[in-house]
Amino acid sequence: MLVKDHMTKKVITAEPEENLGSIIRKFVKYDISGIPVVDDKKKVLGIVTETDVVKAIDVFTPKIHFDTETSFALVLAFLKKGKGMKPFKEEVRRGESVKVREFMTSPVRTIDSHKTVLEAAQMMNNYGINRIPVVEREKLVGIIARADVIRAFGSGQ
Repeated sequence: MLVKDHMTKKVITAEPEENLGSIIRKFVKYDISGIPVVDDKKKVLGIVTETDVVKAIDVFTPKIHFDTETSFALVLAFLKKGKGMKPFKEEVRRGESVKVREFMTSPVRTIDSHKTVLEAAQMMNNYGINRIPVVEREKLVGIIARADVIRAFGSGQ
């Protein structure tokens, strides 16, 4: 079972000069929880996860604080509904000047597309990560998440 056969190939990405608001909107629009940060040649520079966003909001927009990732998930749910979040949206707009390069996790662990799904699972376990950008010759070609690993083992392929 190779990573290339079980990864998500259409990956939503970010650029280092994007801002916090842009990342939050991508999380909401695409219902995702992590975004690889790439340069113009698709080289992976870092990754932004929900945890990174929560930390950025806490640091760069001091009027908004979350105690847990669960509370952040509630905020995302409210944003998806578009109701009752006007103060939050206004504070996020204040953080629009914060660039991805300021809060992304870097360096990021990547995996080659020809590695096995078992190797991906071991990396996730060993490093406590939920998703791994997949590369070929240092260029992003996909992403593999915990759910992909579980599906791969469940399918027996």
